[in-house]
Amino acid sequence: MSLNLKDIIGNIFYTDRKARSEQQQKSADLQQKTNTVFGQAEKPADKLPNPFLNKNGELFNPNLNYQKILDNPGISERAKRYITQATGLSPTVTKQATVVPNTVQTSTATATATGNTIADAAQKYIGTPYVWGGESMSEGGMDCSGFVYNALKDAGYDVGRTTAQGYRSKGSTVSKADMQPGDLIFYGKNGEASHIGIYIGNGKMVHSSGGSKNTKANPGKGVTVANVDHRSDFIEARRY
Repeated sequence: MSLNLKDIIGNIFYTDRKARSEQQQKSADLQQKTNTVFGQAEKPADKLPNPFLNKNGELFNPNLNYQKILDNPGISERAKRYITQATGLSPTVTKQATVVPNTVQTSTATATATGNTIADAAQKYIGTPYVWGGESMSEGGMDCSGFVYNALKDAGYDVGRTTAQGYRSKGSTVSKADMQPGDLIFYGKNGEASHIGIYIGNGKMVHSSGGSKNTKANPGKGVTVANVDHRSDFIEARRY
């Protein structure tokens, strides 16, 4: 059978169109599968074969990191189901990191906050009478170390009941010029503390004023505010 020029040209164009059509269809099918797996589309047929399995029901590429693909936040739920069915893996639950406010606590800031707590606790006892050796109102009042004991306890420091000298065994020494609210101030002679108070700032302290003659029946002045320099026998200040 002979073909004229018109038939030959027609066949050439038909063959070319058919080849292009088949290629376009293959590209479309490949794109559809890719989109289905990675979440770009959600409209494939419900009975689409699992793209992660070959015809024998085995993983088409066992070398892939399926867990990484499964945990990709951009992957579709359908793809997750396919991977889970094919591998038995489950998405990794990542714990949300706790957001910490952008505030850096320095030792100075912490010391200041703690000191203010002690100073505030001390000022609540202003007006309490002085009783030698006392540490509570059931005894009629508090002496200087009994007052400090209660203020420190209220601020969260269970240091135990001791004397003015005894409180020097804890904390760290600070210079008089660097005192902050909450620092303990010691007075006495020959390096032995016989009196103690709590610094509240601005050159002021809170202490319990009295003497050995003050009893429940004869209380002394008690807890009051005074200047740090009201006594000339300053020994040291200590910071808890």
